[in-house]
Amino acid sequence: MVELATGKVFGHEAFARGPAASPLEMPGALFAVSGRLGVTREVDRLCRETALRSAAGREGLGKLFLNVSAESMEDTFEAPTGLRPEDVVLELSERLLDGDAARWETTFRRLRTAGFAVGVDDMGTGFVTRAFLERVRPDFIKADVSLVRGLDHSPIKQELLQSLVRIAGRVGAQFVAEGIENEGEVRALIATGARLGQGFWFASPSSSGNSGFSDTAQGRDH
Repeated sequence: MVELATGKVFGHEAFARGPAASPLEMPGALFAVSGRLGVTREVDRLCRETALRSAAGREGLGKLFLNVSAESMEDTFEAPTGLRPEDVVLELSERLLDGDAARWETTFRRLRTAGFAVGVDDMGTGFVTRAFLERVRPDFIKADVSLVRGLDHSPIKQELLQSLVRIAGRVGAQFVAEGIENEGEVRALIATGARLGQGFWFASPSSSGNSGFSDTAQGRDH
């Protein structure tokens, strides 16, 4: 994740992977099976703890973004030695948020009290309202890739992104664009007022040694 105007690394997102070269290597398949078996929370916790251990003590990592299941949001989170809670952002997909604003307000407040930041991921794929966001006050709002892909050729998407950027500002959240794949999308995002973004244009998912994190963006010109 980088600052769009400068390319400076702001943070990294940890991606889950199952056993290599197996049918469960990609997270969609892994969590589909874990859901059928009733072990989503356990698999989610294993992925989270592995990512936290891998990130602990790494220099230049910035914020560490972790996707978390709705069930796991009720867990007690601890940052390992070498990683501060304030360096960790716990993301929950908009698809997983129900309309119970009181529940999520309480949950988000508990996590913030423990020092963690909280983000709403995949914004634009569910039914979260502005009133909901104003109540739960996430620290980060991440626009779904479907809103970013081809943004430079879609005035409608540009208007939607501008609205999300404004809403994020009003609720005190930082806005992040996902799935950026070319220079045109970067320029269009900057024009909407977006400051942060991530995607293959900056760096592909990679495993650096055993860490699962790369240290820098690829350094492409904007």
